[in-house]
Amino acid sequence: MNEQNKPDGAPAQLPGYAIIALILGLFVFQDTFFESSRPAMSEAEKSSSEDVRSRLWQDPFEAVTLHRKKFRQFPNENNYKITVSDDDGTYAYQLDQSIQRVCYSNDPDTRAHSIKELRCQMQLNSELANENASADGVHVLAVMVPGGPYAEDQEWRLRSRFALISGLSAAGYVPEEAEHIGFVDFSSACKSAIDSSDHGAIKFCDNPAYMPYEWFKPLFPRTNGFVGDRRNPLKKILVLWLDNDVFSRTDMPLNLLGRLINGITPGEDTEKPAVKPNFSIIGPQSSNVLKKMFNELQKIAEICSSAPEKNICRNHNYHDLLTTLIFSPFATKNVEVEINGGDRNSAGFSLTGEANYDFKWLKDRVIRTISTNERLAKTLVCELALRGVSFDSAMGGVENAENKCPLSVFSRSQVKEKKEHIVLIGEWDTVYSRSLTESVKEQIKKYSDDQGSIDEWVHSFNYLRGIDGISAEQATSIQTNRKEDSQKADLSRRQSLKQLRRPTGSNQYDYLRRLVEHLEYLEKTKAKEGGIKAIGVLGSDPYDKLLILQALHKRFPRAVFFTTDLDARFLHPAELPWTRNLVVASSYGLKLHETLQRDTMPFRDNYQTALYLSTKLAIHCRLESLVFSSYSSVKCNDKNLQKIIDSEKLVKQPRLFEIGNRTAVDLSHTPGHGIHPEPEYSSDNLGGIDLMLFIAFIPLISFLLVNLTPKRSGPVVYLLASGLIGVLILYMILQSREDAVLHTFSFTNGTSTWPANAIRFFALITAIGFFIFLIRQLNRSNQKISEKFICAAQPYKDGQQNKMSDDKNWLSFLCVDAWHNREEKNNKSNAVYFIDLWNEYLKMREAKYCVSRVVMTLLLYAGCIIILNQTNFFEMPGIPARGAASHRVNELILSAVVLLYLVLIFTIADITHLSSHFIMLLRKNEVMWPREVLDIYINKYGVSQNEDLAKNKLKMDMISRLAGDVNSFIYYPFMILFLLILSRSHYFDNWHYTPLLFMIISFTAVIALGSAIRLRKAAINARDDYLEKLNFCYWQSIARDAQQKNDAMHHGIRLLTEEVKNLNTGPFQPIGRHPIVLSLLMPLGSVGGLYLIEYFLGAA
Repeated sequence: MNEQNKPDGAPAQLPGYAIIALILGLFVFQDTFFESSRPAMSEAEKSSSEDVRSRLWQDPFEAVTLHRKKFRQFPNENNYKITVSDDDGTYAYQLDQSIQRVCYSNDPDTRAHSIKELRCQMQLNSELANENASADGVHVLAVMVPGGPYAEDQEWRLRSRFALISGLSAAGYVPEEAEHIGFVDFSSACKSAIDSSDHGAIKFCDNPAYMPYEWFKPLFPRTNGFVGDRRNPLKKILVLWLDNDVFSRTDMPLNLLGRLINGITPGEDTEKPAVKPNFSIIGPQSSNVLKKMFNELQKIAEICSSAPEKNICRNHNYHDLLTTLIFSPFATKNVEVEINGGDRNSAGFSLTGEANYDFKWLKDRVIRTISTNERLAKTLVCELALRGVSFDSAMGGVENAENKCPLSVFSRSQVKEKKEHIVLIGEWDTVYSRSLTESVKEQIKKYSDDQGSIDEWVHSFNYLRGIDGISAEQATSIQTNRKEDSQKADLSRRQSLKQLRRPTGSNQYDYLRRLVEHLEYLEKTKAKEGGIKAIGVLGSDPYDKLLILQALHKRFPRAVFFTTDLDARFLHPAELPWTRNLVVASSYGLKLHETLQRDTMPFRDNYQTALYLSTKLAIHCRLESLVFSSYSSVKCNDKNLQKIIDSEKLVKQPRLFEIGNRTAVDLSHTPGHGIHPEPEYSSDNLGGIDLMLFIAFIPLISFLLVNLTPKRSGPVVYLLASGLIGVLILYMILQSREDAVLHTFSFTNGTSTWPANAIRFFALITAIGFFIFLIRQLNRSNQKISEKFICAAQPYKDGQQNKMSDDKNWLSFLCVDAWHNREEKNNKSNAVYFIDLWNEYLKMREAKYCVSRVVMTLLLYAGCIIILNQTNFFEMPGIPARGAASHRVNELILSAVVLLYLVLIFTIADITHLSSHFIMLLRKNEVMWPREVLDIYINKYGVSQNEDLAKNKLKMDMISRLAGDVNSFIYYPFMILFLLILSRSHYFDNWHYTPLLFMIISFTAVIALGSAIRLRKAAINARDDYLEKLNFCYWQSIARDAQQKNDAMHHGIRLLTEEVKNLNTGPFQPIGRHPIVLSLLMPLGSVGGLYLIEYFLGAA
């Protein structure tokens, strides 16, 4: 192999590495798309005359509505009576050529879907469940759900039914009829009562038009449960689906519930004793209804405390709820403290005797299984403090342990003259959102220094629920006419965009766009105060939340977005671009502790989880005794549930989640207490013992690497191994710290800063390794150049190196371009000894001078960055760290690796600049080479008659050798730059780019590339000059050949020309293989490039 074809020391495998990195950057785990092969049902199969056809996953309200529409042509369906058995006189009704048994009843007035039918079923199931029919053989669960036609209401009902059935299944119950449900037609009962002037039955006119219900039976009927010390056989369960909207329209929901329970309960019969079912209420669905319940009891208690003889005190229907427990998994407003101005013990409201018990009765019966807005707000504010929002200056001084944040010791205290701004966006037309917004404000005010108004830096904005503007009629149309949507898709995109921005119609998109513009203006005007640091989306409709996040997330990448109520819709791949890193305070996650969840699938939202737990509590727990004058304790026949009831930790501390790449990461401030899964952090997994054991294995690993690694690839392997070992040590040290509870150490969940720290720490060690390689390669290059181009036996001429030191002061070495310029002006012959020029080059490259030039460049560079950072447009990117220690570690590692990166890039730029100037001096000056070296080249190429050709060939070889060695250094800073860009990947956490950061990356890359291009240009100019001289000499030799027949000279010139033209190493490589292009592809052509492209797309 000739010298020109030898590799120049540059990593030949880097193109392959770049391709591999590109493939890894484009590799994304794809979701599995499920497509059912179930054939569509025929029209005749969609409903049945036997009863309401409904699978367990269907909306019971929708199923009943479809059933009623299907059989609307039979207005008198209840009157088609036939006798089933003449022996016992039972009846059934006939409809659409089908026979459906109503109940085993001998009452011919018992009609299908009537109250009497349900009473009959309850009587029958109670008899079958227990030989003693007077016992409570039926357990009724009344579940309150929204009855609206909107998509979110239907989804709520679907989720509620799934959660309830899951709870029943976990308790050992199965449906009696898995494909059918029943319903009570209150509208017919109301019409009959009005027609017959039956004042006793007219009470059913207040009930919903219809009430779906379904029966569940124990999977093992003889399985015994225990309540106290009494054996109690499992009962059948009747689930009533109640329309919460009906109860929200009345001021006396308890009276309505008591009337409903009284109406469906079988009374005394001449032949059979009365049934006394056990009632449990799961609801209400809204805080407004729960507040009305308390207000209702308050009014009655106030009246009865002064006039207990009044009729309302004795005949109010809430007495029918005496044995009823109300499990509240939906109402988050703390309505108890709002009764009578929040002080129930005030002088204006004093109750005694039975009236006092009447008031306290509801509070004692309500078992809240969901956190209040105040607790959710406190959790959110504590999390914002951990993430560096500056209002938490007074948080550490909160003396009340009840109000203190669990992790306040780790919060980032940032006392500033101006508070960073917080934006709260909520619904104006829902009690939930208004209450939650006020709760967040109160918590912020509590933990801030401001004792007055906080409106200057906490900005509230409101919208109307249903931003998309879909009305009830449109919602119904969308559900029934989905096929028409595909026909409308042919509308031109241009026309659609024109209509989209028109400020007309029922949707609120134009309001949302103007809100974004207003917040952007606020961000610009308040930039000096820190800008908008956090944005809270505090509505109740998940679809509205997603629209707001979609509008704001890309516009405010630095802000911490937060909301409440974990929902699986936040995790959908289509929504992740704007829900990633969303902080969610939620009463529950999507599943409970494994002892409670068991084999139940994770749910869709936290309300499902709450309903599931409420269902288990309702089945297994009941009042221990019924003492009218005192509170009756709740006893459960499940030990785990009893511990939850006794510990009162059901709603003490909400959970905290951050939306990651594929899941919601649990970052809760408190343990699970056997109710919730434990958070993903675990500081006990790795400790000091594991660290010591790992460190003990480091010598063994090092020994294996030294003995098994080939010598040629040894340095690279050692560098990678050192970086990985350093990362593992860093990881284990951080895991053993007390503040490890704040962190999730994961490369894939998308909510951890530690992958970025690990990559940067690896880059730090790699940069140190590159400095070592750089010094070693420079020394090796100097040695090889001295051996080849300087005869070892020839001494330095007249101490020229010392002369240079004497002639120049320190400042003369700080400007590379001034080197040798003064000598050129004074020395007209431009003749210079190579030994002198080389020694001067080495002198200029000494460490003290190189460091001086690098430090001067660094100071100039830092000054420019500081000036740019003072402007409003250019800002440094934030660090998405939780806690002060995490923020400090991030800053320390990032500062160290960036400093080393800049030192590395400026050092390489200085060496490249110095080498370019050295090549320029070689090209412009007449170089006097050592005689021994020159004779070798003369003899090799046969150019004794023209020594200049040999001298210029020596120049070319010297340039090729020096530029080739220096050229390989260009990869080093770009490898570090690649790691730095990769560490800011949004895949790992909420890292983002700012214009200033992009300018820093671009500027440093331009410095490195500019130096490499300058070196290449200097080398190519030298080659072009030499080729021009060779061409001139070639034609001269042709003329001489004609006269002197000097073939040797002619052959030597052609050989030199071919060798110079075929130079393809070092700076003469083709542009496609040149280090300039390959090093640029490294950060831009792989994973890192994807994130820079993502930045530009986001800005666009």
